[in-house]
Amino acid sequence: MRRYETLFIVDPELSDDGLKEVAEKFKDIILADKGHIIKYDEWGKRKLAYPVRKREYGFYILLDYCGPSDIVNELERNMRIDERVLKYITVKLSDSFDMEDLEKMKEPEKSAEASTENEGTVKSDESEGVTAEPESTEETSERDDPSTGEPGEEEVDSGQ
Repeated sequence: MRRYETLFIVDPELSDDGLKEVAEKFKDIILADKGHIIKYDEWGKRKLAYPVRKREYGFYILLDYCGPSDIVNELERNMRIDERVLKYITVKLSDSFDMEDLEKMKEPEKSAEASTENEGTVKSDESEGVTAEPESTEETSERDDPSTGEPGEEEVDSGQ
């Protein structure tokens, strides 16, 4: 299996249901070709660098997935046909990607989700018993003599 990342821009005038339908269509293509979706990220509506099909804005969606090499051809073929997709680009992230790597990537996500769920109920012991020392508010001038604590003499440049 190889790992790929596809960024595609959808027509921003579609309804929310239309956007979900487009995204689900491409997710289903990946899953049908024995691929696995690692990450699905909606970036939202953004201004395009230049007009595309007379559109100034587009809805950006990022798909991070792994699968066989022919999965990209099928996905891009469907994007080319679909008029709702303005632009797309696919990048190969790695030549070899194992299911073990996928499981390793999902483990931190699961632990992060568990910690956010328990965040309100967990009490931190680290904050107990720690006292902060007040910071010194006295400022010393660079001209002050540190040994005597008295102001030093200013050097005057005559400019000659």
